[in-house]
Amino acid sequence: LARRGKVDMPTPLPMSELPALVPWHHHGLMKAGFHGATGANITAEERLLFTVPTHKAAGINFRDVDDRKSELFGTIEVFRAPDELDIQHYDVYWATDGKPGALIACLPKTLTTITHVLRDEARHERGVAIPLHANQLMVLTANGMGSMLVGPTVDIWDHFEPPLQKIFQGFLRGG
Repeated sequence: LARRGKVDMPTPLPMSELPALVPWHHHGLMKAGFHGATGANITAEERLLFTVPTHKAAGINFRDVDDRKSELFGTIEVFRAPDELDIQHYDVYWATDGKPGALIACLPKTLTTITHVLRDEARHERGVAIPLHANQLMVLTANGMGSMLVGPTVDIWDHFEPPLQKIFQGFLRGG
């Protein structure tokens, strides 16, 4: 049954009495008026709602096991941040000199080291082409508000082995 007649609705608060959004640290926002100006008592839920993560991943590791030139194949290891309260996932990017480029993978948090196999998605036995100018892999912590701007990197070392004929071409010729 629906109630008929006049229903008393609460009066909305004037804008001047609503909690303001003020800068918190230099990464995002905090709610002023609830926990003071420092944000020291901000809850994990509030961090996810109002700030990008403030904790970097502990590190990233990668070793190329593909013997083709300009292709990478191997397992990316992401080492979790020491504090994950404001982190929902870890984003792995191609990078150039510490600046993120194209996204490789968005990896959910786990209770152990996070891994991702870097390979060609169509031909699983093949590596992926290295983008022009990329010289690193980078991991950035992220949540619904975005990601950190900086994070750990690992340099790319393209392991390749040309055929023996090419290595020794002209080497054993006399004269």
